[in-house]
Amino acid sequence: MTVEPSNLRFRVATRRGLTFLEVVLAATLLAILASAVFGGFSAMIGAQERQVRRLACMELANRLILQYLDDPTAMPTEAQPIRYAGVEYRWSMERGAVQFDHGRPEAAAERAAAASLRLERFVNLHITVWVGADSGGSDTFDPVNPHASVSRLVDPIGTRNPDSLENIFRNPGSAAYRNWWDELNRASSTVRTSPRGSGSTPPPRSNGGGR
Repeated sequence: MTVEPSNLRFRVATRRGLTFLEVVLAATLLAILASAVFGGFSAMIGAQERQVRRLACMELANRLILQYLDDPTAMPTEAQPIRYAGVEYRWSMERGAVQFDHGRPEAAAERAAAASLRLERFVNLHITVWVGADSGGSDTFDPVNPHASVSRLVDPIGTRNPDSLENIFRNPGSAAYRNWWDELNRASSTVRTSPRGSGSTPPPRSNGGGR
């Protein structure tokens, strides 16, 4: 089939290009798509950075608890921030009393009389770490900023490992040594009570400063 030259000229003459409005619309759609893509990348990077800082807060809180278990007197001051991996972190520590539920009141008295060391010596240690103001956080705790909290039941006369106890007794004049013996004497105070079903009071028991 042959095409007449006049017909070919007509088709070429009637072919139209993109209008200015279509070019503007295509550019706008491309800009919106690029903005959405880069916004998604930015959100993922921000979430990753926030998670990394939260993990750092958890790591610092765990290290502070280990430091407390080794030597409570060597804890850093809460007034000064801690720098870790180029980021400033703030922290706070709370010590709370622990109450043990023995069930029946008479059972509690019997167990207290039989215990060589009183259970009231245990404390609940709670440490919170958050990003400091110089790194985009705040000087005081704000739950909006990346943070982490760790709680642990602590025995004041217990030690984390044999090396910790050896370090305490290696320096008899240190504050850690005196603090350990004070806690031991406080925990081993004599408990006087009458056994259930008996009309006599047993003599005080002494554990000699140990378990």
